[in-house]
Amino acid sequence: MDHAEVTSEIETVIQHNDELASERIIRCIVYLSEGSRRRLQEWLNYSIQDYRDPIFAAEYEGRISGETPRRIRDFKRPFGQNELL
Repeated sequence: MDHAEVTSEIETVIQHNDELASERIIRCIVYLSEGSRRRLQEWLNYSIQDYRDPIFAAEYEGRISGETPRRIRDFKRPFGQNELL
């Protein structure tokens, strides 16, 4: 999947839901898609239902195992600068 395809899919969703026009949400969705068109579409759909889902999935660990979630990334910052110390 190339940059233009990813951009097009994201822009299409944002046109119908400007709540998703956040750089943070977009970075989370791209990170979670792991280069897969299917996963990109899944996370776009999840974000339409609740924009917090991709943020929580991308930035926190322990969210599934029942542990207290712990933030490990901050996608308010650009890729390469988002790891928490």
